Order: sequence, then structure tokens, then C-alpha cells
Amino acid sequence: MKTASKYFFVVLLAVSLFALNYCIERANFPWLISLVTIAGGAYFFMLFKTVFSKKEILLVAIGIRALFLFSIPNLSDDYFRFAWDGQMIVEGENPYLILPEKHIDTDQSDYLRELYEGMNSKRYFTVYPPFNQAVFAASAYLGQQSISLTIFWMKFFLLLSEILMLFIIFQLLKRLKLAEHLAIIYAFNPLVIVEIVGNIHFEGMMLMFMFLSVLLLIQNRLFLAGIAMALAINTKLIPFMLLPLFISYLGFQKSLGYFMIIGGAILLMFVPFVSHELIANFGSSIDLYFQNFEFNASIYYLIRWVGFQITGYNVIKIVGYILPVLVLGTILIQSLKGKKENITQLFASMTSVLTVYYLVASIVHPWYVINLVVLSVFTKRYYLLVWSVTIFLSYFAYSNYIQENGLTKHTSSWYFALVAVEYMLVALAFILEKNNKLKIKI
Repeated sequence: MKTASKYFFVVLLAVSLFALNYCIERANFPWLISLVTIAGGAYFFMLFKTVFSKKEILLVAIGIRALFLFSIPNLSDDYFRFAWDGQMIVEGENPYLILPEKHIDTDQSDYLRELYEGMNSKRYFTVYPPFNQAVFAASAYLGQQSISLTIFWMKFFLLLSEILMLFIIFQLLKRLKLAEHLAIIYAFNPLVIVEIVGNIHFEGMMLMFMFLSVLLLIQNRLFLAGIAMALAINTKLIPFMLLPLFISYLGFQKSLGYFMIIGGAILLMFVPFVSHELIANFGSSIDLYFQNFEFNASIYYLIRWVGFQITGYNVIKIVGYILPVLVLGTILIQSLKGKKENITQLFASMTSVLTVYYLVASIVHPWYVINLVVLSVFTKRYYLLVWSVTIFLSYFAYSNYIQENGLTKHTSSWYFALVAVEYMLVALAFILEKNNKLKIKI
């Protein structure tokens, strides 16, 4: 393809994502999905029809991400809680012991009231691990009680982690003797760009530490690999679920040492926050999350519907305990497959576990699928990339249509229809991939 044509799609991707971050609100679903469609089309065209050099990928990926340093997140309001937790630490409080709805009654700070009003988790204790809290605190300290500045610093730290992530991906591709062009899967993905730097989700930082750990394992630097994985888990908890998969790659003895380093580092990071209430508060919020909230589910919604027909009530509290057994079973099967010969097989096992996990989960926020996008760089499971675009259909839950008609997402037939379309398109892409109809140009 001619260079001019190739870069036309780069500009198309950048402009559509810029408009998505700066020019629309989450409730304006028609514009949101239109811009996502344009960005997704440009992404898939570049993925399947062009080849970019390492330098081109880095320049474009970093440049587009840098565009969003000064935007206020418009698809998620989680950043209010991030800023709140960070401000608690700056003020000498333990964020794990603070319940916002009770604390706000004793504090008349205008800044904290601004954060409180925007927060979607006023009644819950924080669920964010210590390293994530450290980033919140650093951002709050540098932000000096300005929400816009605090947002900027969180985005700045995420941009740095994304730059490191890109270099780690290239190192892993080199080690695995895979084409550099595959980095485009993560580097140009609209979901990755929008949800990490754009909307401040720390999956990007977590993945950077996790894949750094894998790279260090390849280099036989076990201690540093353990520290990196501990930082990943202490950013977001999801890598903890994947640890058993390393047993069949490292062997029992080596993996035991790896796990001990990880465990010790995690405990050390919790030391500044230790109290007899911490475990209870942290655990109660996680339990509430999995037993009370529903969003963009697939198999779970079908089970819930059947359960409602039989029992007449929502079976989330029952299903919420049963479905994880399927995930544990998948982890066990993948862990006992025998010693893996290479990292690619380890990544394939991670993909299987996370796919099952998200398919049975009651909550699948769009940014969760970022974890599958990066694994696709090495496993080439392209139907997951289709999911990374179609998952934006779930944002209909926040649309003006829902609000203006006095509905909630679970009382809107349009919401369920669009979620069904999302997963049907993913299934179709899976079938096409199995029949070799989806193939990246290398």
C-alpha cells in the first residue's frame, strides 16, 4: 500500500478517537458508536491490509495517546474515586478504612465534596490495591486539590506505562521470533487507547508490570520477575487468578520460589495500610461487587433469564458463587496440561482462562477486554479484537434514550438487544477465524 494511503487511516483513527474523547458525552450514543465504527474500521484496515515498521508504530501509538493527556474522561467516572482515595492518603488517612458517605459528613472541604458528588461508589470501601493507591496519592499530591490537574497526572503516569508496555511487547515479539508488525494489535487498538489514557483505567499499568514479569522470566531473572508480578497484582487483582498457569511453564520448584517472592512483595506493599479492619472492608467491597452488580454479561444473562422464569427472582447471589467454579476448572485444566515449551503456550492458556472468565462473569466493563487484546498480539486470536470494538455497544446503558424514557439498562429491551449483537458478532468472527478468513498481513 502507498504510504499516503496508509497514513490516511492513521489520521482517520486519530481524528475519530480525538472527537470521541473531547467532543461527545457518554449519553450521546449515536455519535459515540459512529465514531467507534470509524475508528474500528481504520484499525482493522491497518491491521489486515498494511505493514508498519517499529518506529512508525511507536510514533503513531505514543502520539495518539498523548493527545488525550488534557481531556476529562467522558466514558467513565471512576476517576472521582481514584482522586478521592489519593486525597485521603495525602491527608494522612487510610483509604481502606474510609467510607465516603460517612466521611463526607465530618469534612466540609469543597474539593472533597466535589469528588464525593461525582463518585459512583459512595457506599463502598475502596477495592484498589496498594500500588494503585500510590499512583492515586502521587497524582493527588501533584494535583494540589484540582481535579483537572489530578486527572492529568494520572493520565501522565498511564502514558508512561503505555510507552514501557510498547517496548516490552517489541522485546517479547523479538524473543518469540514473531513479526514486529503484530504490535499494532495493541498499539493502535481503539479500546486500549480510549480506556487507558483516555478514561484512566489502570489495566494498562497492570499489564505493563505483568508482561515485564514474563520478559524477566524469559531472561531467568526470577527475583525481579516476582517483584514485577507483585506490582501487577497490587495494581489490579486479575493477574492473581493467572498465577497457577505459571506452574506448568516454570515447573513446581521454580514456580514455588516465584510465588514466594510475589507473596512477600505483596505483603510488604500492604504494610502501610495494615489494620484489623482492612481485610474485612476490602473483602466486603469485592464480595458486593461480584454479588450485586451486573453489566454487559453474556452467559450470565441467559442463566439469569432462565432462573427468573423458574424462581421468579434474580438469581445473582446463587449464580455469583457457582459460575466461578467454571473459571477455577479452566485454570486447573490449563495448569495441568503438562510443561509448556514456550511463552506463547502460556499466553494461550491465559487467553482461555480470561475468555471463560469474561463469558460467565456478571460484569464485563469494556476496559476488561484490554487484557485479551494484548494476549492476541502473541496468540493471534483475532475474534477477540472484534470484541474490543463491539463491546462499545454496551455503552448504550448510559444513553439519553435510557435516561429520557425513565429506564435502567435492565429494563430496556434495546440494551439487551445490543448486548446480544455484540456477542453474536464476536461469535461470527470466531467462526471466520476458524475458517482462516481473518488473517493479519505480515
